[in-house]
Amino acid sequence: MFRARSLARGLGVAVCLLLAATFSVSVVAALSPVSTVSWTWIGGETGTNKYGKYGTLNQTSPESVPGGRQNPAAWVGSSSLVYMFGGFGIGNTSFGPLNDIWKFNLTSLEWTWIGGPPEANKPGVYGTLGLGSPANIPGSRFQSAYWQTDEQHFWLFGGTGYDVNSNFGALNDMWLYGTGSGVWTWVGGNETINASPDYGPKDVFGPFYNPGARSGAAFWLGADGLFWLFGGENGVYGYLSDLWSFNSVTFEWAYRGGSQLVNQPGNYSAPGVANNSSAPGARGFSHTWTDFEGNLWLFGGLGYGNSTALGQGNLNDLWVYNISQSVWIFIAGNTTIKNPGSYGTLGDVSPTSYPGARDSGVSFVDSFGNLQLFGGEGFANTSESFGNLNDLWVFDITLGQWAWINGSQSADALSVYGVLNESDPSVVPGGRFGPALWNTSGTDPILFGGFGYSNTSFGYLNDVFALSETFFTPTSTPTPTSTPTATSTPTFSATASSTATSTITATVTSTFTLTPTPTSTPVCTNEICGSPEQYTNQDACEQVGCCFNAQTNACTLKSVSAACSAVPVTQRVPCGWSYIYPDECTAIPGCCWQPTANGILAPWCYYDIDHAPQASVALQEVQAPVPVCPSPGAQRQPCGNAGINQFTCYAQGCCYDSQAQNQWVQNGKQQSDFASNLYCFQPEKTCAVGEFERQPCSNALNQNQQLNNNINSSQFVRLLNTVLYGEQHGTQRTSYPPQQCL
Repeated sequence: MFRARSLARGLGVAVCLLLAATFSVSVVAALSPVSTVSWTWIGGETGTNKYGKYGTLNQTSPESVPGGRQNPAAWVGSSSLVYMFGGFGIGNTSFGPLNDIWKFNLTSLEWTWIGGPPEANKPGVYGTLGLGSPANIPGSRFQSAYWQTDEQHFWLFGGTGYDVNSNFGALNDMWLYGTGSGVWTWVGGNETINASPDYGPKDVFGPFYNPGARSGAAFWLGADGLFWLFGGENGVYGYLSDLWSFNSVTFEWAYRGGSQLVNQPGNYSAPGVANNSSAPGARGFSHTWTDFEGNLWLFGGLGYGNSTALGQGNLNDLWVYNISQSVWIFIAGNTTIKNPGSYGTLGDVSPTSYPGARDSGVSFVDSFGNLQLFGGEGFANTSESFGNLNDLWVFDITLGQWAWINGSQSADALSVYGVLNESDPSVVPGGRFGPALWNTSGTDPILFGGFGYSNTSFGYLNDVFALSETFFTPTSTPTPTSTPTATSTPTFSATASSTATSTITATVTSTFTLTPTPTSTPVCTNEICGSPEQYTNQDACEQVGCCFNAQTNACTLKSVSAACSAVPVTQRVPCGWSYIYPDECTAIPGCCWQPTANGILAPWCYYDIDHAPQASVALQEVQAPVPVCPSPGAQRQPCGNAGINQFTCYAQGCCYDSQAQNQWVQNGKQQSDFASNLYCFQPEKTCAVGEFERQPCSNALNQNQQLNNNINSSQFVRLLNTVLYGEQHGTQRTSYPPQQCL
């Protein structure tokens, strides 16, 4: 069952604008947010299967270099240093899993061997749980999960390798490495292979809960400070689809959801639609990102698509997990396995462009918040073109579309090295899977090794490439037209011109008429945006798509199309997802964006109910007063995660006060704990407050439980569930008599 593949990060298919509606739409390709791409070969060797040159421990030398390998762990340190541990490859004389640790200086471009044996296939030395020792070291391994809490403390979990008894299999041990001391500490998990998981109650942290042995799991560092882990291969029975988080302060795991069975198919909703039953299928060797909003993104891997896709195979579906709402959202891509990519025109963002199904590439978030993916093993531009890839892709979150920006459309491309330390447009790493990637600044990632192609041969690589990119803002956005056509089967046609633009037309069955996607004009009205004095700074006002007058500090609504402004708040049906932004909203055909005024809580991104897909209820009861914050100086309790935006804040039944700044207090917390956003709070509890934010006086709940209750009993969320999932979900509600208001 074990596969010598990487645990990395990647991207998915972009057709999410063609969702939840039937219509005819014309979309013109836009330029990629990445303007230029340049690779430079900065170290290592140009051949394959090279032995490591270790030199003297802790002494830097121009001749020192790790041997070729795939699937190591990689961390970014301080002072232009990056670190690497283990992987599957070649030591000084032997071949197999490794447990050596190296650092690479990005200034001098020199390697230093700083720990672990130079030989392969070594057992772990665990010592005493929780106590570091110079003698401690994880056993040789590859395909581990890894995180870092800062530039001096690195974490390692599981993988495939050797336990304390030299037995080979899947691992579930957690380790902490300190760069200052050079010491490893075993902090959790088993010393032996193939340990079973201990799930415990959902969302409860405990010292005895553990994900069990696995390799190739997807992993993220959450904005909440937790280490997140999804799926992987357990080495005995197959692929997993459970979700976990680890608290690096208490050293405790919590099971957060997903199936506890192996080899389960995915449950796909319509793209972009939040659904509590949606979840990715079991898989390993996927690609991950944490975006600037703290959402966890997942692409592809090797595993299971929907229930009609028999067996396992490479995937190219794109998902996002919202931590605050504990929900998976399918964003784009195929729901089946083994799909080739659609490359389109180099450098163009297009709804018809997307990467092929793959696993074991690498991924990173660039400095503008775009998701980028390189290489892996999978499908290039045809179903017959399977192999090692070297294509580079970018996913524009705002447009919800992919662009191919570098590399080959074919599998198994050779490396082009050029001259050492000299950039050239022709330089590019060859097709490979399982490399290491260090994202040092968001614009200049470093790539090492993997298994694939040099300029002359195929095997384990130890070359080092630097990627440099420049960026510009896309200027084109989708322009939909409303032309319902009564046909029975979707048909697509694409044409490309010499000006690198393309047009896609979809004609499908229509049982209703969509209004055109509105386009906001820069004309400002005199109507207050949101509640009076809600937005008194320019950033908060403009973030919600309103006009800010610096002279009067007034935040007012922008004028929108007649079709949108004619929709009363009682006829608004939610469109998109709970954390959607104005530009994302208006990119969805048929959706309007306009904040409400006069203290009315209603969807800001919305369809007209007469033209909304799946709409079956009127939304009169969605009107409710905007939640009121306790007065400054009172005991204000922050709501949600640090960095929560005002849209998600309201959707959770909480209040948003952009004037709050330093005027809140929470027992046991420091202001710095919520320094990235001080504006979202538990609302004031009075009988004048709408039903959706009331709680019984007898409730004694912790913050997470209270947040969940707020979400579940919110009118806004309940009605959103009704529209998206049907009447039976919308009618689930909790009512409290007036005397039980807090």
